[in-house]
Amino acid sequence: MKIFLTIALCVSLTSIATGARDANTILGFWVGNSSESLRIVDTVAFFDFSTDWNVFNYTLREDSLELFTPRLIRGGSLAQSLSDTMSEDNLQPADTIGVCFIIEHQNPDSLVLRPYRNSKWKQYRHAVEDGYLFDSTRTITLYSILKDTLFSFDRLLFCEHNRLQGTGGTIGSGNTGGIYLPQGKLIERDLRIIIDSTKTMYLYGNKFAMQLWGLYKYGNKNALKQGYYQGCLSDSLYRRFIDLLKTSSLDRMRFKKDTYDSTGPKYSLDIYYNGKYKRTEGTDSPLIGYRLVTFFSAIKPLVTEVPLVKSKTAKKMFEQFYKTRDK
Repeated sequence: MKIFLTIALCVSLTSIATGARDANTILGFWVGNSSESLRIVDTVAFFDFSTDWNVFNYTLREDSLELFTPRLIRGGSLAQSLSDTMSEDNLQPADTIGVCFIIEHQNPDSLVLRPYRNSKWKQYRHAVEDGYLFDSTRTITLYSILKDTLFSFDRLLFCEHNRLQGTGGTIGSGNTGGIYLPQGKLIERDLRIIIDSTKTMYLYGNKFAMQLWGLYKYGNKNALKQGYYQGCLSDSLYRRFIDLLKTSSLDRMRFKKDTYDSTGPKYSLDIYYNGKYKRTEGTDSPLIGYRLVTFFSAIKPLVTEVPLVKSKTAKKMFEQFYKTRDK
């Protein structure tokens, strides 16, 4: 499974007289046409590129952005770490290594970075694919992400296929609630969700997926069986869902395919929005789409907030979606 890293930022600003750049000009969410994205909120920043998410302290100068001393998340979930602030108690320093960029161009809409080597920092490289972060012959262009106020949503299909190797342990607790994972046995989770503009949700889950759903919703792994279900999002939950779509940069968002991750979940997203259709699939969600993936696959909010009933209509809706999509 991929290890997610997070970046705490220490801003070192000198006076205007020495040519310092105002940190406020770089705050926000920036995303590129490839895999790169950079989110800086208050004192927290996240850097996402070809193979991983990374977290660094940074120094912002007149024409350069230096990322150094990566920090690892210690405890808690990445969703919590994506909040606007982060306690130092949740972070621990790693080796002093870094990535440096010349800021070649910046305006409210775009940020153009050119990598360069700095002798102060040991070269950071997670995998061979990251070599371009030190190639001064190329630039990385990032675009500011703003909320899409004219967003129009029709429907989407989210799928997650996850394979777990049994450890002999138990998920949950109690005589009826726990799910035993036999040592060495391969356990598969198949979860598919359709949501449309009427706030209706259709769901399919295999045995393990629905055992988990029932365990977290009712405290009983036997509460829900494998099959097709239907439910309705409340007005407030639907607004949260639409807000996630508006801020997920759907035009540029795509799941990443990590060749080093053979056991992790496989995701796919098919969505009709703004009069167009988009499909993306891979092994990892990008930084820009992490909250959206968590909305579907985590315990909250769908599991705990959407009542489900067995539905023959749900099966027909999946068949219809596949038929339309595969034309």
